[in-house]
Amino acid sequence: MTTPIRPHLWRLAAPLGLLAGLAACSGSSDTPITPAIARISTCPQAQIAVPADRVSFKGPDDSLRYIAAITDLQSDCRIEADGVEVDLAFALRAEKGPGFADDPVAVSYFVATLDPAQQIIGKQIFASRFVLPPDQPTGGRVETVTLRLPNTADLPITSYRLYIGFQPEGAG
Repeated sequence: MTTPIRPHLWRLAAPLGLLAGLAACSGSSDTPITPAIARISTCPQAQIAVPADRVSFKGPDDSLRYIAAITDLQSDCRIEADGVEVDLAFALRAEKGPGFADDPVAVSYFVATLDPAQQIIGKQIFASRFVLPPDQPTGGRVETVTLRLPNTADLPITSYRLYIGFQPEGAG
């Protein structure tokens, strides 16, 4: 299972070090130096749903056209007074099979929001198409999705779980 990667965490290292240094030099203060740390720990967890992370597509003659996979999930969030905006970025990758016919790779994927009881409380389905280079056995593209989630006393931001996976054909 892929865990979320926080690409912007390194950006916090210098400001946190500077703030810690200033706090050490400035005497006592009633203001805690934790907003950046609280921001990191309050983002909803995002994961790639296994086994929905891979799918294969067959041609009319039942030969394998291509295999697609969701990889390299990254997430970040911006917390606002009434909720959170979550930015997701991940790779859709495909590998040609013996029945590949030079047509674009076409896949549908979902982003599902789950509550603390692991019940789906929201689901969006997206479609993506991309062309595999003729001289390469594999290829792909980066997809980005931004979700807006409310923050309420009944359902705080940290209780959400986000899952990404391929949408089975014919499923809603």
